[in-house]
Amino acid sequence: MGRKKIVNEEKIEEVVEANAVEEIVEGQALEAASDDDFDIEEVADASDSLADAIFYDVDYDRDVFMELRKIMDNAFSKRNRSKEDEDYYDEVVFNLTTKCMDSQYLQDFLGYCYKKGKYDFCLMNFEKYMKWTILAGSRGNAFSLSKLQLFFANQLDTILGIPGIELVADNFDLDVEQFAMVLLKKLCDQMVLVLELYPEKMIKDPEVLVEQTEQLMRKFDKAKNSACSAVAKECEDLISSINRLEDEFKRQEEIQREIIRLENEQPEPEPEPVQLTEDQMEKEAAKQTNSSNKFVKKEPSKKKFRW
Repeated sequence: MGRKKIVNEEKIEEVVEANAVEEIVEGQALEAASDDDFDIEEVADASDSLADAIFYDVDYDRDVFMELRKIMDNAFSKRNRSKEDEDYYDEVVFNLTTKCMDSQYLQDFLGYCYKKGKYDFCLMNFEKYMKWTILAGSRGNAFSLSKLQLFFANQLDTILGIPGIELVADNFDLDVEQFAMVLLKKLCDQMVLVLELYPEKMIKDPEVLVEQTEQLMRKFDKAKNSACSAVAKECEDLISSINRLEDEFKRQEEIQREIIRLENEQPEPEPEPVQLTEDQMEKEAAKQTNSSNKFVKKEPSKKKFRW
């Protein structure tokens, strides 16, 4: 599945020099896939949309991230050169921190910012890094999902070990990599609910230095297990639904085969009697009378003897 990159080589310099964070969000970046869950009753209808979902394109989402990083690095390095450069940097940061409410790409980039604590508008914060990355993954950002694969490794193994799980991938016509992305996104969806990750609230959280600790990881592990249970239940229900559909299809096929068999065994209908006119009936009666009264005596044959 191919998609054009966010900008070509000639466009990169132009994007960097312009107010590019806003431009990428509003003009260049493609819209994310729908966040609506796929209903069990809509299994067949959802197949094509799942197989073509844009959140499978890791390369594209990585390209967006790389362009955002170039923009921020460029603005950050020049911020002290002049008042104009300082204003430009403030504007880029303002766009980043306000438009991240709706943009999966900016949510992914904010996760990177908090992981590194690289820019002066944020401090290194492992908790915020995880939360923004999970939120971006829930929105369908493939680059965030790829970074979370190791984090969700045990949960993926658990779900992929469910008996009949291959029916789900086969039903949606997904390969192994695509199916893993679907499951990762589902896990992120549940993590958002468990941890109550709302961007409007997250952006207002105080800036504090938070390193990765055992206590913090226990908090995320507990949320992961809850998310895994919810996704596993959804998959089991879907497997059950697919099996019921398969059984119904087989039953209908057997009914059709039995109908065809019975139709083939039906005796051919007798021809309808010919309706005779009155004259034809009189002639036929006379013919039958003459035939019944006629008696022809058969001459006995004589035996011939030979000397």
